[in-house]
Amino acid sequence: MSKDTANENVNTQEKAGKSKKPLIIVIIIAIIIIGVLIGIIVKLLPKGEGKAYNNVVTPDNVDEVISQMEEDAKTPVGSYEVSMNTNWVFPDGNSASTNAYVENSVSNRNTVYFTIALADNEEEDIYKSPYLEIGSHLNDIKLDSAPVQGVHDAIITYHLVDDEFNETSSLSMYMTITIEN
Repeated sequence: MSKDTANENVNTQEKAGKSKKPLIIVIIIAIIIIGVLIGIIVKLLPKGEGKAYNNVVTPDNVDEVISQMEEDAKTPVGSYEVSMNTNWVFPDGNSASTNAYVENSVSNRNTVYFTIALADNEEEDIYKSPYLEIGSHLNDIKLDSAPVQGVHDAIITYHLVDDEFNETSSLSMYMTITIEN
């Protein structure tokens, strides 16, 4: 091999080495960018919070599967789903409300009754409801003892009961009662 040929081979190898370095850097940067994008996408994907059902439904077990799904859709034990409006209006102290509504949601597990007291006198109930079975509702509510005309802050307390009507827990929240006349 001549000296000129050897120099050409060295120069070609140097050029090839120099041209590969920018390409390798570009590939490394592209891999890093792709990795970061994949990380962002995985972070933004919603997490599976629902219960997965892994049952094969057959004519023999369809009722059992439906029953299990309905049971899982209920409010957790010790919790209560409130379904009501919180601004009750009464034409006067002796009439039923024009808009009061309370429902014991079908997703609840307990029969319930509720009491209402004015916020400035929590010891004296101005209303006590009948028992509301699961899925039932109450409207046309008439107070047992009405406050004077005006807007009143009140506290409604739900009393959850068991099958023997013994209170198991309670839940209180604020509401407004308006007596118009």
